[in-house]
Order: sequence, then C-alpha cells, then structure tokens
Amino acid sequence: MSLLKKIIGGGIVYFIRQILITIIGIIVTLTLTRLLQPADFGYISFVTIVLGAITLLSDGGLGLPLVQKKGDVTAEELSQIAYIQLGFWLVFEFICLIIYYFYNNFSNIDVKGLLYLIVATTSIPFAILKSGSIIMLERKLAFNKIAIIEVCEQLIYTLFAIILTLLNFGVWGIVIATILKVFFTYLLARYFYRWNFRIPNKNSSKIELLNILKTGISYQFPSILETARNAINPLFIGTIYGMKYAGFTDRAILVASLPVSLLGSVWQKILFPLVARIQTEKKTLENLFSKSVYIHSILDKALYLPLFLFGSSYITFFIGEKWLPILPVVLIFSFGNILFSAYSSTSIAFFRGLGNPKILAYWSMIQLPLAIISIFCFSQFYGFIGYALGSQMLWAGVFYNYSKLKKHLDLLFLKSIIIPLVAFLATYIAIKLIFNYDYTQKHFIIFSILSEIIYFFILTIIDFKRVSGLFYIFKNNRK
Repeated sequence: MSLLKKIIGGGIVYFIRQILITIIGIIVTLTLTRLLQPADFGYISFVTIVLGAITLLSDGGLGLPLVQKKGDVTAEELSQIAYIQLGFWLVFEFICLIIYYFYNNFSNIDVKGLLYLIVATTSIPFAILKSGSIIMLERKLAFNKIAIIEVCEQLIYTLFAIILTLLNFGVWGIVIATILKVFFTYLLARYFYRWNFRIPNKNSSKIELLNILKTGISYQFPSILETARNAINPLFIGTIYGMKYAGFTDRAILVASLPVSLLGSVWQKILFPLVARIQTEKKTLENLFSKSVYIHSILDKALYLPLFLFGSSYITFFIGEKWLPILPVVLIFSFGNILFSAYSSTSIAFFRGLGNPKILAYWSMIQLPLAIISIFCFSQFYGFIGYALGSQMLWAGVFYNYSKLKKHLDLLFLKSIIIPLVAFLATYIAIKLIFNYDYTQKHFIIFSILSEIIYFFILTIIDFKRVSGLFYIFKNNRK
C-alpha cells in the first residue's frame, strides 16, 4: 500500500473515530449533567484540568519526538522516556499527598478536590506504559488500531461513569471510570503492540535522552499552557460573575468546538507523521499545506453552517431552553473557528512534523498573558460574553505561525479559505432571505440538510476545477 493511500485511509478511519467519540462524548455529557449536582461539576472541572495537564506529559507526551525520529525506535528508548515520566508522576503524587495531609489536618479548607485528584492520577502509570505502544503504532501509520483504542477508551469511560453515577457514587464514579478507562486501554494497546519496560542501564546515552526530553516538552508546552488558559474560565468568570456564568461559558466552548474538533484532531494526527516522512520535499510540502487548508476550510464551514442558521433551535432541542443565553458566545467562538481553524490545525501539524515545535511553544508563552489581559478587559464591558470576545485575540497566533512557516515554504495565505467562505455566506443569505424564518425554525433539521446541499452546489459552481481535482485525487487513491 502506498504512503498516500495509507494517509487517505487513515484520515477516513480517524474521521469516523472522531465522529464516534464526539457522539459518545455528547451522550455522557448530557447524561451526567442530569444526574450530578453543580457542586460535583466544580470538583470534576478541577480534576479534569489538572489531570489533563499531567496526561499531556504521559500519554505519548514526552515521547512524541520518537514518532518524528527518522531511524528505528527501540524498547530501550521507550523505557528511558517512561522511566522519566514515572519519576515526574511520583514527585507530583508525593507533593499532592503532603499538601492534602497538611490542609486536611491543620486547616478548614475544603480539600476533597485534591483527594479526588490524588486517586485519579493513579491512572497515570498505565497511561505512561500505554504511550510506548501508541508511539510505535503511529510510526507504523496504524491509524485503524489507534482509532479502536481511543473509541474503546471513550466507551469504557461512558459505561462506567454512567453506571457508577446511577449507583450514587457521585464524583467518585467519575474518578473510578477515569482509572478504569486508562487501565483497559493500556491492555488493548499492549495487545496491538507489545513492548517490555525495563529500568534503563547506566550506559544509555544521556545526551540523546536529554535532547528527546527537551524536544518532547517543547511539543507539549503549548498544550500545557492552553490547559492553563482554559482554567481562566472557572477561576476568573466563576469568581467574578458566579459559577452559573462559568458554566454557560464552559458549555458554549464545548458546543462551538464540536465541529472543529472533528477536523482538528484528524488533521493533526494524520498530517504529523506524514509531514515527518516528507519533511525534505519542499514542493510536496507546499502542495500538501495548500490542499490541507482548502479541504479543512470546505469542511469546517459545512459543519458550522447549520449552527449559524438555526443555532437557537439546536440549543433548545438538544440541551434545553435554559441554555439559550450561550448562543451569542457560541457564535463568537464559531466565527473565529471558520476563519482560522484550517490554518491553525495545519500549521501545528507542520511545525511538529518538521521537528520545530519551539515556534508553537514561543507563541504559547505569549498567548497565556495575552488571554488573561484581553479576557479581563472585554469582560469588564461585556460580562461573561467578554470571555469569547477576548479569546478571539488569540487567533493572532495564526499570523505569527504563518510568518514563521513562510520562511521555509512558499505559501499563499488567504487563497485557500476565500472561496469556501464565499459559498458559506451565499448559502447563509439564501436561506435567510428566501425561506420563512418561522418555518425554518420548526423544520431546522430538514433545512440544515438543504443548506448543506446548497453550500456544496455553490462551492462546486464557483470553484469547479479545484473541487473536481480533489475528487479525482481521492477517487484514484481509493483504487
């Protein structure tokens, strides 16, 4: 099988995987929201944010440079990375235990959240050992097996979280479900690719290990800072305006991110190893970047179109009328996504594949203080909606990344998004002007399907040559 066929096949598998995970995630989110109390979600949010940051450095985190490595990867190298990760975990667990003991015995501060976190992080060793198998599967471009592992992870979590919550385990049900999903997917990953962990010997190359760790931290540093930025909502909005509005913002981010998460995760997962394989072929990379942005731009606008046309109907139907106040925030986040997410997803994958994640790390260092300042300023005038407005300033990173990438590749910035954007706007205007508003709101599912048909029809008419070219490439590589 050719490399391109593997990439196309892997893209399809991963897109299906992301749809399944998104659907399962929506089901568990809605179910747990009905079963648990608001205070419970406060603890869950705290655990999720901190555990997410730690997991970035365990579940494939520091070992990501091994995916990009040109030569063979040995079990010794995987063990070296895992050994360091386990050391980080033990130090973190020890510090948390000391803090918990001190505050639990000598203060009146509520430390239940810390206890939940301490127990939840016992899943980290399994995530560390699982990461070795995932790294090797990524190197082999075995996207179907990785997709199976990740879908099973979501299914296991959903099953145990709902059952334990129904049995009145409360937050402990979520903690236990988190541990079980990691343990069982560790076993599954080990089944797909078995490797044996062993204590690294003294003759291991410390210089090479330090370089791998340094690069690995650079790869994950932007995600760690992004996790810190996500904490602004519960810490800032929740404190100033109340947890109700922090909940509004949290759900708005979730709704607005659903369409782009389908694409972004696929793009980065597929493009990263591909770019790593062809990183010396400049013309091929330029062509790949252009096509990637164009296809992403077509799809993200198709996914967001129904939300812009019938957002209030979707919110009322799926999560309830009480959530209608989040619609302006959802649309603000969505507007930034349809303009810039195609560039963001593609450039992130390119920098990582080209072995230059430091550029992303540098911008992330600017991004966190910029987010704090812009969100604070906008929130003073626009309340919790200011969180969404202030967050849009962060899309400046797209221009920063483009300027850096432009030094290595000959790229055109706007060409790949203008035509899909024109088709999006033309479809939006047509639906709003031609069809009756009340009628479309009552039959929003039917009109959503109609809007997609009109969108792709308009896109094909105004850019027939390029659209048909993409279809021809896809058809040939399916044979």
